[in-house]
Amino acid sequence: MTKPDPGTVTDLGPLATAVGRLKGMRVTDLGRTLNMVEVGFADDYGIHRLHVQTAFRVIQREHIAIASSDMQYPLDRKAAQSVAFDTYATQYDRLAKILTKRLGPDGIVVVDAAMRAGGAFFFEIEGETRFEIFPAISGPKECWRLFRKGSDLHYVYPASSVHES
Repeated sequence: MTKPDPGTVTDLGPLATAVGRLKGMRVTDLGRTLNMVEVGFADDYGIHRLHVQTAFRVIQREHIAIASSDMQYPLDRKAAQSVAFDTYATQYDRLAKILTKRLGPDGIVVVDAAMRAGGAFFFEIEGETRFEIFPAISGPKECWRLFRKGSDLHYVYPASSVHES
C-alpha cells in the first residue's frame, strides 16, 4: 500500500468546504484525459482542476447536454469504439469542445455549489447550467479530486481510495 501525500484531504467536512469554495470561481474548460473528466476553474488565486472518474453530467435547463457515458459513442457510427476513444473522436469530445467554446475566454461564474450524500456534488454556472458528479461505485476507487494547480493540497473522495502503508 502507498502512503497518502500529507496534502491529501478526505474528511467530508473539508471536502464540502472545498466544493463550496467553487462558488464565485469561473468554469473555464471541460475535457478529458483517457476516461477521466477534467473541469477547469479560475479565480484570483490561480487555476483549479476537478478530475472526475465516476458518473458525471451537465444539465442545461432540463436537458442533459453532456455526460461521461458519451465517451463510449464514436462520432462516426462506423468507427470502432476503442479507436474513437483513443483518438478523442467521441460524442463526449465533440460536446466538451462546444461547451468549452460557450464558456468563452474568461469562463462563466459558478453561482452555486454543494456536496450531497455519498460524495455527490453539483455546481451551477450562470445560464441554468448544472454540473453533477455522483459516485457510482461502493469500492475504494477514487471518484473525484479537486485541487489548485501547483498546490500539494488535494481534496479526494472517497477516503477509502487513499491507502496508508
